Amino acid sequence: MRYSLTLTNTSDITELTENIKIASISQVYLTHTKPDFHSLESAILLSKNLPHLDIVITISTKYFSSIHQIESLIEKGKLYNLNHYLIVSGYPKPDLDSIAVLQNIQSSTNFFCVYNPYETCQQIENQRLKQKLKNPQVVGVYLQIGIDPQKLEQAIAFIKKQNSELIIEGCLIKPTLLSRERLHKRPIHGIYLTEEYYTNQKYAEEVTNRIATIYNQNNILVIMEDFKTS
Repeated sequence: MRYSLTLTNTSDITELTENIKIASISQVYLTHTKPDFHSLESAILLSKNLPHLDIVITISTKYFSSIHQIESLIEKGKLYNLNHYLIVSGYPKPDLDSIAVLQNIQSSTNFFCVYNPYETCQQIENQRLKQKLKNPQVVGVYLQIGIDPQKLEQAIAFIKKQNSELIIEGCLIKPTLLSRERLHKRPIHGIYLTEEYYTNQKYAEEVTNRIATIYNQNNILVIMEDFKTS
């Protein structure tokens, strides 16, 4: 299991390092949610403290004005053996979106890209994935959060049809009351949930278990999100 972490500064790295050790966490995603702070700085410190920690660093392209800036960041990461990046556009989608970056970037590293199985127009999402996969350095796909098992199974089949060697990692929400209330009051673009999910604890747990089962059946690594505090 990979844990998604949102950090906004480096002041708590020592405490975070100890918590990761205590919880025996070996794989993390570092999100990118602020224009004035990039998680690479946290990743560098974590990699020094925990050299065997598997870190994927998110790059939200909406916070950059040029591909050169992104390339510079990636080159800096290489100095610390940090070579896995999730490229996301962010919302609202900028002109320099994930497709533009993946089709034009010159840096040599390992990229993950986002694919949403639950989009209202799946044909457009499928075409966007095909464009992203034109970059041979894309090694994996990050599945967005959602609760429709049928759409998820169709999406997994579509990804494997494009390239059966791709790593697939799938996001999952802990269906706690606090998480569901937070998402109900403050919906996040691209996350499609239902009123029943928000208000029915039993249903939320059942559909989460179903999604987790599909992940397990397809050898998909679970990315655990918890919107209780993020």
